[in-house]
Amino acid sequence: MPTSTKTLDENVRDLRSLINADAAELSTRLRAQQLRDFPPAAQKSIRRFSPAEAARFIGIAEGYLRQLVSEGKGPPAPPNSRRSYSIEDIDALRSDLDQATLDELAAIGRGDVAAPT
Repeated sequence: MPTSTKTLDENVRDLRSLINADAAELSTRLRAQQLRDFPPAAQKSIRRFSPAEAARFIGIAEGYLRQLVSEGKGPPAPPNSRRSYSIEDIDALRSDLDQATLDELAAIGRGDVAAPT
């Protein structure tokens, strides 16, 4: 009675090809999931900051920050009137204050303004 039996070597080859096929399928599915979760064009953004946090980052009092905003420096108030500051807003305010300080120092150097005592 002839029986068809696979040799051990054939069984191992079949098992390896099955494992390789499953690994390839798993890799394809994981890559597709990764692209859905983290698309290539996705950008991470940083949260907005409260006035107290913004003032602390800039190194000024919160009241002075309110004064600067009332003078038109800084971002306009949003419709819901809850003011918050992006990192770009904070950087712009800091740059404005730095420039104002440099202008004041230059005026003192020229003698246009008396130096603070």
